[in-house]
Amino acid sequence: MEGTQLKLFYHFSSVLLSNTYLIGPEEGGDAILIDPGEMDVQLLRLIERNSYYVRAILITLPQPTQVHGVKTLLKIYDSKLYGNDDMIYDCRCRKLTSGSRLFIAGYEVEVMDLTGEKRGPLAFRIENLVFTGTIFTAGNTIRSATLRQRTKILAEVDAQILSLSDDVLVLPGAGPPSSVRAERALRENE
Repeated sequence: MEGTQLKLFYHFSSVLLSNTYLIGPEEGGDAILIDPGEMDVQLLRLIERNSYYVRAILITLPQPTQVHGVKTLLKIYDSKLYGNDDMIYDCRCRKLTSGSRLFIAGYEVEVMDLTGEKRGPLAFRIENLVFTGTIFTAGNTIRSATLRQRTKILAEVDAQILSLSDDVLVLPGAGPPSSVRAERALRENE
């Protein structure tokens, strides 16, 4: 699979107002799905029209907007589920820890924890893409955190995401995509 170009697809759930991402090789084959908030006809068509087979489902945080489609997907595809707990939506899950690196569907996946909480949200880096879930959106980090939590999250975002190269894309669970370059510029202007 070395030398194979990674393709990124985006699916927006207008029901849950959340983003789902699909990545796989240019020519089809094994793929990874990130945060399947909703499994609908459009997502199934996206997977099938590109000749993908979902081998892995990565979950940034097991909340409905990120996992509502998991059970349906697991009925269609023999996928492995990865997240921050042993069980997600009554489905067995491989529990991930910050800093671990996995090889899934031919891609290296780096696991990041931006909160330090036991079952806190995860972020995933695959090549020049960082999938942040709802902990980070373009121009903003999580709003519901206390000031102390927000300070810690901002420090982790600075250390783990904004330290990456300018061309790395930041793909949130809600809202538009961004880049490390844009987020660094916004932070400098705060």
